[in-house]
Amino acid sequence: IDGDMGKAQILFAQIEHYTLGGVEDDGIMKIFVNKESKDKITMIINQLDYKSLHLTWNTIKNENWHLMWKKYFTPITVGGVIEILPNWNYDNISHKDKVFIRPGMSFGTGHHETTYLMIESLIEYSGNRFSLLDLGSGSGILSIVGHKLGYRDIHAVEFDLECKDDFNFNLNINECTKNINITWTNALKWKNFNFDLVIANIEKNIIKKIITNVKETSTRFIFSGLLKEDREEMIAHLSINNFSIQNINTRGEWIAINCKKNEN
Repeated sequence: IDGDMGKAQILFAQIEHYTLGGVEDDGIMKIFVNKESKDKITMIINQLDYKSLHLTWNTIKNENWHLMWKKYFTPITVGGVIEILPNWNYDNISHKDKVFIRPGMSFGTGHHETTYLMIESLIEYSGNRFSLLDLGSGSGILSIVGHKLGYRDIHAVEFDLECKDDFNFNLNINECTKNINITWTNALKWKNFNFDLVIANIEKNIIKKIITNVKETSTRFIFSGLLKEDREEMIAHLSINNFSIQNINTRGEWIAINCKKNEN
């Protein structure tokens, strides 16, 4: 996608549920999708008014996928506490403050604003020895960060089996396979919210359904995968479902909502 990068990011948010992820490269937004999703994505794009964007399609070979990311992946540091590095930088030394990720089909690398916001939230509550539920865990990056920060009883929930290889690889390289439990199921079917902190970095409509599913609990929730333009809609939905919002953090076009279910 070539053109207005602000609109390109918003367009990406509209179709992200159907994509494998995206990167910006020299003023061009590159969005990666499976061939099976192309028709659905094209239909969504045609319904939107983004005349200032120029869209082109290209095909890449699946076997070049991980190698391609060496061009785009640069280490990042969040809050001066956690550094996210690609797996090819692994030096066989245990680093409490470093998380190694294999960039791949699940795209959880920390570079996206919503992942960054969630890591900031995990840093904020670190030191409390909280139990942690990671809904829509993808590559496992947030669960791994939680482990590095001292969270306990970490449970990840993911539906997309495309993430499985990357998830297992990332847990293994970060030496936390015994510290993080994974359930491969739909997050909407998950009913146990008996954790100190629940995080969900997923698509807006799924988050709204999760909120509706939550019954009596004193759990703190942090939701992201949300655009700034979703703010008022989410505030209203949380209020209707008896949630109190503590704060809303912003990064770029994206927000993360920190909230708790009210006790009746």
